[in-house]
Amino acid sequence: MSNAAVRRHCFAGLFMFSVIGLSGSASFAQLGIDIEKVPFEYSKTAAENRVTRLIDAINAKSVELEYSDENGYLRSLLKALEISESSQTLVFSKTSLQVRYISRRNPRAIYFNDDTYVGWVRGSSLMEISTADAKLGTAFYTVDMMPWRAKIKQAYYDCLACHATSMTKGVPGHTVRSVYPEVDGSVATQRDSFITDHSSPFAQRWGGWYVTGRHGEMRHMGNAFLRGGHLDTLDNGNRLSLWDEFDTHDYLSP
Repeated sequence: MSNAAVRRHCFAGLFMFSVIGLSGSASFAQLGIDIEKVPFEYSKTAAENRVTRLIDAINAKSVELEYSDENGYLRSLLKALEISESSQTLVFSKTSLQVRYISRRNPRAIYFNDDTYVGWVRGSSLMEISTADAKLGTAFYTVDMMPWRAKIKQAYYDCLACHATSMTKGVPGHTVRSVYPEVDGSVATQRDSFITDHSSPFAQRWGGWYVTGRHGEMRHMGNAFLRGGHLDTLDNGNRLSLWDEFDTHDYLSP
């Protein structure tokens, strides 16, 4: 998939399941929710959130994003959105439309605060943002990282195909998925996947994610991929570093 093709899509990949059997509109209809009607009127309602305020500030020239050869506008964008670099999480499953770039050796980084998420993939000229919006529920944006300009634009239904489904109770929102990844990071669609929240069993968490930290004898799905149809959760835990998986120094929080 070329960058040009990726730009036509949105941050449907922030925690999205790789293969979608239904279009966004079909998903909404099945749930009996029409987000083009009150109270959403999604495509007609003007977004008003942390990202729109940043866009206004950029247009007014009171904020200027700085480009770097290492990670484009990532560091500057995080600062402008008041997102800590230490919030970094890493996903190696191909659960983003930027599947061309994502792998165990090149995981997608997600940075977040209480209301906004930024996705960055090494080697891509596109960043993705999703943010809570009081009127829309969640709004989605892409950032074209051209050295001479960061172009931020709102995205719509490609994102909602995953982010306004049964996973989010039919309204635009965020969700975290735990999946069974293959060795190349693709999702084993014939296997169950899990929506993760505070009540999720530890053993069902973080499939397709990198996880560090000690947790004793408890087992989780992170750091592992399917081998012969089996996910090895015996040796994937209690990791203190990921240096042997990929070059961690290419990320803001190595």
